[in-house]
Amino acid sequence: NLESALRTFDAGLDDYVTYVSGRRALSQGIHSQFASVFYSLEVIEGSLEDAVVEDQAAVAAAYEAMRPLLVLLKTDMAAQLGITVTFSDADGD
Repeated sequence: NLESALRTFDAGLDDYVTYVSGRRALSQGIHSQFASVFYSLEVIEGSLEDAVVEDQAAVAAAYEAMRPLLVLLKTDMAAQLGITVTFSDADGD
């Protein structure tokens, strides 16, 4: 999922964010945080399922690396694009 999100961002969304904001800092920050997340995931040896039990520190570090990425995407980038990211369970069920 993270690789797909990065590919989507790299497919032109990064350039659009730069164009809309008039500065490259936000796009660079997002790229930098993606790199940090991928690095923290590479440190985890074996499967994530096993690491949750056996290497909780590495899993926690990966989780902590993802939190700033979520803020950058849902808050900072969304604000620059003038959109609101929300969840709605109003599908009529």
